[in-house]
Amino acid sequence: MKFIVRLLLAVCSAVSLTAHALYDPPPVVALAAIEGAWQGALEYRDYQPPFKRVTLPTRLFVTASAPKELTLHYIFDDGPKKTVHSYDRLLVDTDAGVVRFSGLKADDVTTATIVRSASTDGVLEVIAERTQDNKGVEEVTRYRLRFGKDAFDILKTAGPKGAEGEFRNQYSFKR
Repeated sequence: MKFIVRLLLAVCSAVSLTAHALYDPPPVVALAAIEGAWQGALEYRDYQPPFKRVTLPTRLFVTASAPKELTLHYIFDDGPKKTVHSYDRLLVDTDAGVVRFSGLKADDVTTATIVRSASTDGVLEVIAERTQDNKGVEEVTRYRLRFGKDAFDILKTAGPKGAEGEFRNQYSFKR
C-alpha cells in the first residue's frame, strides 16, 4: 500500500503545473497580430535646449505574455557605440477599460483609463488617459495606441487638463 501511495505521489509531482495552460484563453486577436519583429523609430522631445525632436531608428520584438498583455523589447542606438535595450509589458484590457505599462522595476508601472477604443479593418485603436497632479496643476497624459498586422504605433502627449497635450514621444513601427 505504501508503494502505491508513493508511486501516486511521484506521478502527481512529476506532472507539470503548466499542463493547465492547455486551457488558458488565446491572446486577443488584435494583440496577437502584432507578435514578431518590427522596424521603426522612437521619436521624442528633447528637454534640453533647443528642445527639438530627436528620432532614433528602433527595432521592436513583441510576444504575448498573457491573453491581453504583450512583452515589448525595444533596441535603439542612442549615440556612438551606445545600444539601449528597453523592456515593457503592455496590458490592454478594453473590457476593464485599462492600459498598463510595466517596466522591469516593481514601481515602474503606469496605468491609464481607456476613454475610447475602436477596431476597424483589423486595426485596434485605443485612447487612454492618466490624470496626475503636477505642482498644483492637474495634468493629463494621453496615450494613443494603434495595433495592426502591418503597423504598430504608440503616441504619448501631456498637458494641463482641458488643453491640447504637447508631444512627448512616439514609437512607430512597420513590418
